[in-house]
Amino acid sequence: MVNFIALSNTLGSGYDIDVGTRTAEANMLTLRDCIDFSDLREEEILAIAECEHIPLLTALEEGESMVHTPRGRKRIAVMIKSQAEICERTGNTVHAQHLRRVHDAFINRFGKMVARP
Repeated sequence: MVNFIALSNTLGSGYDIDVGTRTAEANMLTLRDCIDFSDLREEEILAIAECEHIPLLTALEEGESMVHTPRGRKRIAVMIKSQAEICERTGNTVHAQHLRRVHDAFINRFGKMVARP
């Protein structure tokens, strides 16, 4: 059995990830494996993808690279906060609140390690 990931992009809510299993002869890394190996949480990766308008796997790679430096962590925090502000201005207050919670959780985890301006 090999896990698989199905992505669907629903309007206004980013990506939904559907995890399942199927039989396969060869083992491979799944998107879920990559997320689990990352130092970022799934919501943070989704926020990077949304902000940068890039595919989820590319956001995972970019975010994983950035999270290991103070400057990169600052950039991630700014991305998430900026995306929340954009959502608020465009009337998507529910998603803006979600992104603020993601930002707050990110700052709580990396706050002392986020570069100061």
